[in-house]
Amino acid sequence: VVEGYIGMHIITQQLMSMGLKMTPNIDQAMRNLWADNGDYISIQYSGTESVISEVTRKGHENFSGKLFHFKCTMNRFFKNWLDDEFRQKSIDVFLSKVPDSISTDSCQFKLASKLKECPEDYCDPQHTTVY
Repeated sequence: VVEGYIGMHIITQQLMSMGLKMTPNIDQAMRNLWADNGDYISIQYSGTESVISEVTRKGHENFSGKLFHFKCTMNRFFKNWLDDEFRQKSIDVFLSKVPDSISTDSCQFKLASKLKECPEDYCDPQHTTVY
C-alpha cells in the first residue's frame, strides 16, 4: 500500500512537470494497474490474489472486502499446506536456483506437465494495451 502511495505521488509529479493534471480517470487507471500487478505477483507466489487489492483500488476495505480477504487467507493456508513445495521448486527452477543434487531435467518435466494440467492458473488470455 505504501509503495502505491509513493508511486501515485511520483506519477502526479511527472504529469505536473509535463503540464498535465492528475484526473480521476488517470488516478483510477493507475490504481487498477497497480492492484492488478499485485494480484498477478501474489497469484504467482502464493496461489491467490492479493488480499489488499480492494484497498489499493478504492482506498478502503468494506465488509465484502473483508470476506474476500478471509477467503484468500484460507485458500493460501490450504494451498501452502498442500502445494507450496512444488510452487517453490518451480520458482527455483525458473530462477536457476536448483541445487546440484536435484536433476533440472526432472524438475522441468514436472513443471511442464503441471502447467499443462491447469493452464488457466498460470496464463491469462486477455490482451492488455498500455499507452
